[in-house]
Amino acid sequence: MEQKAKKFGFFRQIATAVAQPNKYVRFLRLSTGRVIAFTVILMLITTFVGYYLPFIVSQVFGKSYTDMIDEYVPEFTLKDDILTLSEPVEYDDGYMLVIANSNIEEFTEDQLEEYTSDYENVYLIGRTNMIFYASGQSTTYRYADLSIEELDREGLRAYVPSVYMMMVMSGVMNFILRTFWYLLGTMLLMLLAWSMKGFWNMQFQILELFKLSVFSKVLYEILASILRILRFAIPMDFFIALAVGFIYLNLAVKQLRADGYESGSEPSERTRFGAPSAPASKGIYSRASMRTNVEDDKGNGDVSKVKEEESQKNLNDQKDTES
Repeated sequence: MEQKAKKFGFFRQIATAVAQPNKYVRFLRLSTGRVIAFTVILMLITTFVGYYLPFIVSQVFGKSYTDMIDEYVPEFTLKDDILTLSEPVEYDDGYMLVIANSNIEEFTEDQLEEYTSDYENVYLIGRTNMIFYASGQSTTYRYADLSIEELDREGLRAYVPSVYMMMVMSGVMNFILRTFWYLLGTMLLMLLAWSMKGFWNMQFQILELFKLSVFSKVLYEILASILRILRFAIPMDFFIALAVGFIYLNLAVKQLRADGYESGSEPSERTRFGAPSAPASKGIYSRASMRTNVEDDKGNGDVSKVKEEESQKNLNDQKDTES
């Protein structure tokens, strides 16, 4: 039994979470530490797949930043904290949006919000500032704060390694933020499930609902990462994840109720690995065992009675002989 539990590793947990909500009882056997470790590993993998992998593929098999500078960046100068472009630039590939226009004095957060629901990455570059949106967060730079004396298109190429470093750090922030949102969604699902205990007619410990909620969101997280590879922006991503997670959570609770699972109990070997248990049979076996014990007691009583009668008869025969 212990060997089977040890074989319930990360990828087996993934398969069970995605394809077998009827076996979520197995997750209740995991320690809280293993559930947290699963979440961190899942976020690391999906961050690499959804963020770093498209970037690596685009740089290796597509156009590098140097190529993009040559093709898309017009002649410009950045001098005395003022950007001057030879012509406005707008680049849109459905995943990333770049708008550069030195006729606009500066871009604001309000203008940025017009695009963040439709694009994963947004770059707004104006006359005196630029705003980047990536990994769910925005960053504003004013040229006066960058300590750049003078820059043109040729000099921009020298900053390409710094851009790569910025992408790496942005990926780290992506991992942190996505882990936060994943756990926040898990907490909301857990509280929703806690409020529905009466509707489900099931009693749960809060930690049990946390474990079930973590794994109920795995399918959507994987699908969302695949869509990010395809550069597809998902509208209302957080709420869709909650909806899918609740469907899985509901299926899992229904199966637990059918299996007769009781909160805080140690599931039997069959229930632990997903097969339905038969809790009612305990009573049957108990009654059968009681009947067997009673019959044994009766049998033992009969034997004792016979022995007692034989002993009394032998004693009487002995008295007659002596007489």
